[in-house]
Amino acid sequence: MNPDYTKYTLVELYDVKDNIDKECYPKRYDLLLNEIRKRENEKKILRMNLNLGNLLIKKIKLTLKFF
Repeated sequence: MNPDYTKYTLVELYDVKDNIDKECYPKRYDLLLNEIRKRENEKKILRMNLNLGNLLIKKIKLTLKFF
């Protein structure tokens, strides 16, 4: 039975990555790497959305200055 890496924090996932025996548990290692990639992509998307939100706020503020 494989661990449910979806319940781990990103810090915990990195810790497992540093300590897992890749040769004994290749399937677990692949699942782990997939979950880490998924989380890192989610962080990138959140950062991009935050940046977009900040740009929109600046645009709104500039627009309001003209009124």
